[in-house]
Amino acid sequence: MKKKIYIISQTENHLTQRGKRHTELAEVLSKKHDVTYYSSNFYHGEKEFLTREQEKEANKVLDYKLNLVRTIRYNNNISIHRVISNLIFGLKVFLSLAFKEKPKNAIIIVPSRPVELLFFISFFHKNNTLVMDVRDIWPDAFEHLSNKALLKAFTFYCNLWLKPSVKKFDKFIKTIPTFQEWIDRYAADKESKFIPLGFSETRFGSTFQYEHLLKEQEKDAPISIVYLGMLQKVIDVMPFVKAINNNPKYSLDLYGDPGIGEMYGKVKAYLEETKSTNIKIKGMLAQNEVGGVISKYDIGLQPMRARHSLPNKTFDYIANLLPIMSIGNHDTSKLVIEEGIGWATVFDENKIQEVLDTIDHEVIKKKQEQMRVIRNKYSRSFFFDEVENIIRA
Repeated sequence: MKKKIYIISQTENHLTQRGKRHTELAEVLSKKHDVTYYSSNFYHGEKEFLTREQEKEANKVLDYKLNLVRTIRYNNNISIHRVISNLIFGLKVFLSLAFKEKPKNAIIIVPSRPVELLFFISFFHKNNTLVMDVRDIWPDAFEHLSNKALLKAFTFYCNLWLKPSVKKFDKFIKTIPTFQEWIDRYAADKESKFIPLGFSETRFGSTFQYEHLLKEQEKDAPISIVYLGMLQKVIDVMPFVKAINNNPKYSLDLYGDPGIGEMYGKVKAYLEETKSTNIKIKGMLAQNEVGGVISKYDIGLQPMRARHSLPNKTFDYIANLLPIMSIGNHDTSKLVIEEGIGWATVFDENKIQEVLDTIDHEVIKKKQEQMRVIRNKYSRSFFFDEVENIIRA
């Protein structure tokens, strides 16, 4: 039976390059159901505004209705302006649903942040099914902050919104197993289903072309390493950069930061000061270019100082059979070790070098073969199937 479905995803929509989990879900569900999608007109990744004309053109090609909610700019991810932006977004969505849409017996799907949005959506729990896609958890995601007073204040602020709202949600999908601790904190009686972010078959295909793996590398060819993502403090590439800098045995290309990351200036300055010959900042990649570019590398780099981390780029690497060099004690490191698809170490230059000393092209090829075995376990299609199960329930 056709259902009315609302997907509310503030930072992710058809017009952005930032994640496609919810937009692909909307595309899949719109083939069978009536889908309305709310997002912000402020592009979180690029820190720029999307226009009404862009919204209008997008709606000409989409099978669902896209609503871009007007809000304010913020330049820093931890700032009062971002809090205000979140408040405006959540309140405007609430008003649109309450006075225009008036949902009844609908499915409402939201990510687990921002916390303000969860509070506003919780008011619709009586006559609808509320589904939370737990992808990022506040305040825990900011536990790395060195300013403990700020962290304490932010934790207090998050709890004001989370304690009355999370328990009103009906279904929970968690992208990391340990997110259950967060769910239990605010909704102890609620169960959840573990479905990792997974890779997009739309972007990377349900099967993979393995011809490039059959090429024999020259024994002394440099090991090529790629990093996807912003250059942030919590995603700290510097120890790895220092470990391999100006070592001809390795090359590293850094993609995904247009120059606005917290650590962009520091990394760039270090490379210039040391006259680095083997590490390059490459800038942004369009999503449709990612597979073609990164599949040519030998290893995918994934550093993370936060405890909870199983991000999109992990699955981009898996989709393209790139063994993963995971740095830090987090969920990606556990996955890499459990599946035998890479290496895990700590944020220490010497320890990183010790691991690198065990790697050659033959070892990399064995890891790639293991990735062929496990690849399909991490397709995003499992997420779509689970949402369909919730709709049919």
